[in-house]
Amino acid sequence: MGTSTSVMEFAIKIDKFAKVQGRANRDATQAAAQVYKDRILANLAKDVGADLRMSRWGAKGQRSSGGIKLGVGYQVRGYEHATALIKAKPAGVWKVLEHGAAAHSVKPKKRRGARTAMIGSGYAHPVSHEIMIPQTRGKRTFSIAAKTAERPAVEVFQVAHARSVRKQIT
Repeated sequence: MGTSTSVMEFAIKIDKFAKVQGRANRDATQAAAQVYKDRILANLAKDVGADLRMSRWGAKGQRSSGGIKLGVGYQVRGYEHATALIKAKPAGVWKVLEHGAAAHSVKPKKRRGARTAMIGSGYAHPVSHEIMIPQTRGKRTFSIAAKTAERPAVEVFQVAHARSVRKQIT
């Protein structure tokens, strides 16, 4: 844009700069949210495998196809004060992965006119009695990845913001 030769030209430049800030904030927030998403998915792949599935979880159809697939998404809102909400999907499975599960019992289902039995997905035979599932520790997949993504996300935000402002002004 060069050097201003008059006060009016300088005022126009400042006005244009102020008008592009909202869009630049949104673009930069979106770029930073993508960094968070990529880090969380990379950490998830280390904890559950490259297919991002929790085997032996979910309904019968999901178990046969490899289990519940975990994912991460984000939603950017606003322009001047853009914010990104990063969501882990499905939330219940992520909660167990993050915090673990308390010890609990699994009881067989009683079916009318049929033998009472439950086939445990990890067991080699039908089970007809209550089973105690031990407590599991959480792996803190989401929180560790979010913590490691802070610095790179800030750097990406700054670069993306500057790029967006330059692109819209020139």
